[in-house]
Amino acid sequence: MQELWQAVVVRAIKDAVGCENSAEARRERPIAERWITQRGKDYRRACALAGMCPDFIADQYAAGAFTAEKFRESKEETQ
Repeated sequence: MQELWQAVVVRAIKDAVGCENSAEARRERPIAERWITQRGKDYRRACALAGMCPDFIADQYAAGAFTAEKFRESKEETQ
């Protein structure tokens, strides 16, 4: 179950940094950004279920540690 919630959090990060360039992804980006940066109840619960620290994730996002380029590099390394 934890892996499912990890995938939810990672998907939100990918959406927030703009890993996809479709019209739908561009519409979803500000929603994902707010979900992470506002650190609301649902975000904190998802992180807890994922076994992730919500403040660490949000702080890293705000610091620019997550980028679409880094996700692309990571994907290439696993292939």
